[in-house]
Amino acid sequence: MTNGFSDATKAGIAVLQRLGKITTEPEMCPWCKIRPASEFDHIEAKSNGGNHTAFNGMFICRVCNITKRAMSIEDWEWLIKHREQISDVKLWLQCKDGAEYHLMFGRKLRKQIGFKLSEPPPIPLHTEVKVRPNPIRSVINPTYVQEWKGGALVIPLW
Repeated sequence: MTNGFSDATKAGIAVLQRLGKITTEPEMCPWCKIRPASEFDHIEAKSNGGNHTAFNGMFICRVCNITKRAMSIEDWEWLIKHREQISDVKLWLQCKDGAEYHLMFGRKLRKQIGFKLSEPPPIPLHTEVKVRPNPIRSVINPTYVQEWKGGALVIPLW
């Protein structure tokens, strides 16, 4: 055994690398997205009963590794949510930076509520549209009031 890994663990890492599930050393820390990931961290700390395998580890930066210490993964995710001001930790880990996270989170929310950017808002059927001049503002700033069942819209002319 070298570097603390057994031959079986090294074989497991090699298989995961070939499948594209993990890389040997990723470029950035998946938690802070600022510093290079240079240290192997146990997801479930060894002091809390975690084992020393490739499936219980990931590469993170030194600062995050020191901050995490023997914290449970739930406590660490709570800290990351508040430190990075995010709400979806799994999505955060998949993104390379904050901008990509906010883009992907917005897409996820739009998909959940069924909103599509290419579609105009739905117009109710059986809508009567009446356009009349606004008598109050017609002299100084002419406007038109567009009325329909359920509301009205004031349209300035200039």
